[in-house]
Amino acid sequence: MTDLAALNPEFVYDETDERVWREELDPFLPPRIFDFHGHVLLKAHAPSKSKKSRSPSMPHVVDEYPHEVFAEVEKRLWPGREVKALVFGTVAPDADLDATNAYAAEAARLYGWEALLVPSIDDDADAILEKVRAGGFLGLKPYWTFVRDKAQNDVTLEDMVPPAMREAADRDGLIVMTHIPRPGRLADSVNIKGLRRLCTDAPNAKIVLAHFGRSYFPEAIGEGLSLADIDNLYPELSMVQDWEVVEAVMKAFDRKRILFGLDLPVAQEKGKCLGVNGQRHFFTKRPHPWSAHVEPGVYEVRCTLFAYEMARAIKKAAVRMGFSRVQVEDIFWNNAERLVRWVKEPQARAELAERRRPQLQMLWPEERLDASPEAKLPPGYELRTYRPKDQEAYLDLTHAAGFEGWDGDRLDHFLGKVLPGGLFVIEHAASGQLVATAMAVHSPSEGHPSGGELGWVATHPAHAGKGLGSAVCAAVTARFLRAGYRRVYLQTDDWRLAALKVYLNLGYEPFLCALGMEDRWRVVCEKLDWPFTPEAWPKAGE
Repeated sequence: MTDLAALNPEFVYDETDERVWREELDPFLPPRIFDFHGHVLLKAHAPSKSKKSRSPSMPHVVDEYPHEVFAEVEKRLWPGREVKALVFGTVAPDADLDATNAYAAEAARLYGWEALLVPSIDDDADAILEKVRAGGFLGLKPYWTFVRDKAQNDVTLEDMVPPAMREAADRDGLIVMTHIPRPGRLADSVNIKGLRRLCTDAPNAKIVLAHFGRSYFPEAIGEGLSLADIDNLYPELSMVQDWEVVEAVMKAFDRKRILFGLDLPVAQEKGKCLGVNGQRHFFTKRPHPWSAHVEPGVYEVRCTLFAYEMARAIKKAAVRMGFSRVQVEDIFWNNAERLVRWVKEPQARAELAERRRPQLQMLWPEERLDASPEAKLPPGYELRTYRPKDQEAYLDLTHAAGFEGWDGDRLDHFLGKVLPGGLFVIEHAASGQLVATAMAVHSPSEGHPSGGELGWVATHPAHAGKGLGSAVCAAVTARFLRAGYRRVYLQTDDWRLAALKVYLNLGYEPFLCALGMEDRWRVVCEKLDWPFTPEAWPKAGE
């Protein structure tokens, strides 16, 4: 067993930390935590790391941070939780990059973590990709310290992430974790333009905005929230300890893109990051040349760890926003897992490209407008309509089913379009859990004047294969027909084969709504072993 006190005497866990964990964080945090920002390093990898930095941009807390210490600190911070981490080596300007990168890759292999490559600013795209693939890295961790002949405050993102890095990241769909330079942070238009250009230059890459652009207090956000429209930009919250900043990120960005991180080893310090008069200050219990602190013996200072202050900020913002359990788990685990899967599995990227195509459409046949399908349920389940008190359970269901961006506001939007008594749910009698749903949405469009759309069909994965999806779809279809709709349609994707089989078995027909649809339906029918009869299906313009 690792002797954490001997290897890392700077890490002190006391009764204040115990209380914060027991009373505040343990009841709130999900069972799994993915720390998306951490350093593992040895003193030999960068001699300058042993010289204590006076800069708050690179706060020095330990001379080295071996991976076994990193792992033990994570275990101590999050007892009873499954923990994963994304790690990388030192970013000291004199770093031995081959050594520090090899050490990070070794840590990832030993503990089942993931790692980023600290790239050489001199390598071309081929050399970068060779190192990424050989080491099993998920992407790149560039840093301002490697830019030559420029002061820190003059470095731009173009300097930090030169064309070769952008090309490499775009070619392999890599993560690029950016640390915003320049004192203005996201209030600096040079940084905002640089981020937009980086995301445009490498559209297949995933750009992680470390520390949310060093926005440690609200005034530092600047124009950062305007970046929320960039699909491949992911805000990461390491060292952000201000709940107002976290809440602003939660309100502006797709919540499926927000990432939790710590930035160990500095996150093991006791204290808090504060904004005072538009300036960031570290307050720490231990004296450091880069922090504000009370000299030992003046009076007792009760602080918890930076790591816990970050979790506290997320908790307060999440509670204020009314986040469900699943939405909290998204930030602490699911979002990172999805991002890792996207990078590591080409099939995941292929699915994303597939989802960008126009959706398939289906119609309820005109000759069956007087024949409502019957909703059949297995024992132990109840079909009913949605009630206002169902909101949290309904949102839990949508998140479990993989719907992105669902919250109370989005649900309210659709409730305004759903027919009265047209949002159906199925309740599991034994648990009281909502396990399936579908909506009867009044949704006229150019292709479907006065149309009603069967939409947002979901089944909880734990209750799949029981016919629940078929039951809610039948209920919605019958609701439309009772209301006198003559045009009932649905939209779906080629890869949702189980759902397509449900719709076909209920009686819906493929609608050849655009060029190329016949070929796509041919593939679907082959996969489902379903008769391919396009001559009998309705076509656009008929």
